[in-house]
Amino acid sequence: MSDRFDKEVRFDKYCKTCVNEKIKETEKPCVSCLEENIRYASERPVNYKERK
Repeated sequence: MSDRFDKEVRFDKYCKTCVNEKIKETEKPCVSCLEENIRYASERPVNYKERK
């Protein structure tokens, strides 16, 4: 059973603004993000870093 604080990661929202956007999905750090599609109380990917 899922905890009520678990959230689905919103790759569609965050990946396009991430500093790692140009990296292949099969390379680090993207592969780590894609492995974790449910997070506790956050919809951000685990390695997300906003591009400035």
